[in-house]
Amino acid sequence: MNAMLKNFANRLREQGRAERTVEAYCSDLARFVRWSEGEYAQAWTLSMFNRADLREYQRYCRDELHLKAATWNRSVASLAVFAAWLQANGELEYDPSDTLTRAESQKLAPKSLRKPEYKRLRLATGELVRTAKSPAARVKALRDAAVIACLWQAGMREGEVAHLRLRDVLLGARSGRVEVVNTKGNKDREIPLNYEATQALRAWVAVRPAGCGETLFVGKFGEALQERGIQKLLAGVAKAAGIGHVTPHQLRHTAGKTLLDNGATLPEVAAFLGHSSLEVTRRYTLPHYEDIEKRVEVL
Repeated sequence: MNAMLKNFANRLREQGRAERTVEAYCSDLARFVRWSEGEYAQAWTLSMFNRADLREYQRYCRDELHLKAATWNRSVASLAVFAAWLQANGELEYDPSDTLTRAESQKLAPKSLRKPEYKRLRLATGELVRTAKSPAARVKALRDAAVIACLWQAGMREGEVAHLRLRDVLLGARSGRVEVVNTKGNKDREIPLNYEATQALRAWVAVRPAGCGETLFVGKFGEALQERGIQKLLAGVAKAAGIGHVTPHQLRHTAGKTLLDNGATLPEVAAFLGHSSLEVTRRYTLPHYEDIEKRVEVL
């Protein structure tokens, strides 16, 4: 089964799926495999991937694991994609996941930063550059500021930021643009950069170590900055800002929400973020949990 999961993960990457999506799908499948092996008291085989067992697995996830609606719905998607891959490879005649039902969930906007939080994040980013104790620390702080600008002010996914090349960033005196290239090397979209993001990227490019290949963001030894590294550096800046745990995707959501709040249309935000459907973008028009929490104070 490990070899099958590895091949499935590689196929997802070939399709351009984000690494976090690949990891989530494989985690969902691994949970199902563990349950199946426990039920049968033997190693997993493809014959265990059937409608009857999946219906029983759904009851297990609902009644014993008490999975949240969003987690279960993602599991359904994971199993469906896995089934489609097996069918395409001729290893499965039908999709057993079609017996599963999705859970109803509360419709809320994706979690994003509030204005005081992202203002403190911006302040902390600048302070880390200003107070750097050594040239090496200053180079790192400038890189981190440029990465955060890509996540927040360009609304990029961490995978897109990690794969940026020097030639993908075009910088003028006051503005610029980023060309996002997919895993097949084709241009996905162009993102305009405002003045602040342009200056952050210009400052990083000016101090970026030479001889590090084409990757835009690199570590102190010249190695390409990976998605885990992006998550880690953001966590460090967020801690310095005193705003708790922040993920790269929250900054992307903050970009989308901020654009909508300031008059951008849904198609404009969808194009900026690279959404394939307006329904995905429409989530930003939904209320946050905190909004509802404030309203109930009058009851």
